[in-house]
Amino acid sequence: MNTTPSSRTAHGILSTILFTFLLGILGTATHGETTEREAERSEGMKCLFAGHSFFCPVAMSFDRIARKSDFPEHEIRVVFRGGQSGTAGAMWVSPGTRKAVTEVLETGEIELFGLTPGLTDTAETFQRWFDLALEHNPDTRFFVGIPWAIGGHGMDTARFDRTIDGYAAMGGRVVEELRERYPDNRIDYIAYGKIAPAMKRRFEAGTLTDIKRMVGGGSDALFSDDRLGHAGPMLLELCALTWLDLLYDAKLDSLALGDRESDVAGIVEEVMTYNAPFRPGSRD
Repeated sequence: MNTTPSSRTAHGILSTILFTFLLGILGTATHGETTEREAERSEGMKCLFAGHSFFCPVAMSFDRIARKSDFPEHEIRVVFRGGQSGTAGAMWVSPGTRKAVTEVLETGEIELFGLTPGLTDTAETFQRWFDLALEHNPDTRFFVGIPWAIGGHGMDTARFDRTIDGYAAMGGRVVEELRERYPDNRIDYIAYGKIAPAMKRRFEAGTLTDIKRMVGGGSDALFSDDRLGHAGPMLLELCALTWLDLLYDAKLDSLALGDRESDVAGIVEEVMTYNAPFRPGSRD
């Protein structure tokens, strides 16, 4: 088809206008998507975490990362008791511990209350704590976390992993019952302990490059002791990243983290995918 110079000019002008219009639409859509993603990220909450040495140190790592990563509403209180004394049921029956937790809840300021169960704890165990918290803030959000197994450093890794699967399934049944009893309150649940066998498996395969020793006192050890198998710094940090994802909707690229050579994103994604069925509403 032949075109005259004037028609070609008009066609060029029309194309430019159309191109500019399309760019505007795409720019608006991109801006809207970005704003929506940013809006999903929490501003933080006033938190109370009560538990033992496989729970509270993760809470402290969660706190450290949150404070460095711009969550303006984030605050944390921790009530620590060692060993089984730090499980939800044991803390309730201990007058001194219950008093310590109650004093924090009585302020009415706690927005997120986190606990960790013992093997014999039931929905009734948590119901006592939930009812107490709701007396002082009816909008309290709750969190139940499942740690890694004691002695995991010395276990066959597959067995270590299966043990945590068992813990996760037991806790999941309790939390489902609690969600039925408290339909107006959000109850978050995660088996963050799955981070430990995920890291151990990679260490044994030689791909967890930040970790040089299974057990030791430094930052390059996966576990900090060979008695119970407490977490080393990196294990605590990666467990905390799962909390930040679940509780604050915070992805790795929005957090202030140190440089690591290991595939942190891959490990966290693996564990969050495992826990996806435990999210509120995922089984509806």
